[in-house]
Amino acid sequence: MEVPPIHLIGEGRLAVPPAESDSRRYGTVILLDEHGNPVPLREFTAIGTAVLTATITEPVADERHHRPEPELLGIGVLFFERTRWNDRPALAAGVRPRDGRLSWWLEPRTLAGIQGVPLVLEAHESWPGCRCKPAKRKPRRRKRHGSNRKRGQTS
Repeated sequence: MEVPPIHLIGEGRLAVPPAESDSRRYGTVILLDEHGNPVPLREFTAIGTAVLTATITEPVADERHHRPEPELLGIGVLFFERTRWNDRPALAAGVRPRDGRLSWWLEPRTLAGIQGVPLVLEAHESWPGCRCKPAKRKPRRRKRHGSNRKRGQTS
């Protein structure tokens, strides 16, 4: 049997964006560096159901007398969304459960136990054979300052 691939999303300290706790959805998490700044995440599109996990890094796991094994954050449709952390833009990762519930999309006990802990955030496809696609990025638009003329025009 083929082992489904694991997709690294990022490494850092887990945090719940303020909008998640305000709305009580608890559906996304972000990662922070050692200074409390948002860490860029590796964004991709998963087709089908995904499993979002967090694995505490080995040195921290040893300190806590804990095995460094993946802990379940949630199962559902994997998504990424823009959010803010301390007035800085951040990218959050989450899963939307297929049962239609409006709150606690991520496992409350897991979230409570690993917030602020250095870890590795990963996504696993729950069915064998990954069909993940790179996320489509929008091209950056070039800003024109001080002119309403199109490029190449003279007046």
